[in-house]
Amino acid sequence: MNIFFFNLNKISFLFAVFFCFYKMKHSGLKHLALRDLLLNPDEARYLLDNVTQNCFEQLRTLTLINCCKNSFTFLHVGIFINLEILVISCQVC
Repeated sequence: MNIFFFNLNKISFLFAVFFCFYKMKHSGLKHLALRDLLLNPDEARYLLDNVTQNCFEQLRTLTLINCCKNSFTFLHVGIFINLEILVISCQVC
């Protein structure tokens, strides 16, 4: 079972994204948790773009907790057709 949890600052965020996308293409990522990224809305807008392109059929669990500093709507969660568990928090204001 592939489960990845990230609790990062912005500098290591890019490494985590690269690692995540690499794992998606090579191991069939099924569970993803992103926590306390505290991105700006402009950065958060593209947070799940590659995840939806590569994992829209295989992702089963998605957790988004405090990914954005301000109020932001993650519309990408509607793309995952086999999603069984969705945990999404109110974004930090």
